[in-house]
Amino acid sequence: MGVVIGIDVGGSTTKIVGIKRGDQLQSPMCITAADPVTSLFGAFGKYIYDNGIELSDIEQVVLTGVGSAYVNSPLYGLPPRRLMSLWPTASVLVMRSTFRHLSW
Repeated sequence: MGVVIGIDVGGSTTKIVGIKRGDQLQSPMCITAADPVTSLFGAFGKYIYDNGIELSDIEQVVLTGVGSAYVNSPLYGLPPRRLMSLWPTASVLVMRSTFRHLSW
């Protein structure tokens, strides 16, 4: 399927979106939890479950946001790529720009 998952991890809120080949956005969502790691893993699990995405379908995971600093290991075996943004509201634009430059 070739899905890139973009995740903006905040202190307790995580925004997640998938982009399929051809730059097609897939069901953005926002999850809130008690801490960044719980929010990240909760968002990731819910997102792939709700959208019928298998781990083998995921080509890359891209993380940004202040909470991404708490992630020190792969997400279910998927090594994340990190992006830093100067402005939190720019995170989605940065991720979207990055997805366009991925070679598919």
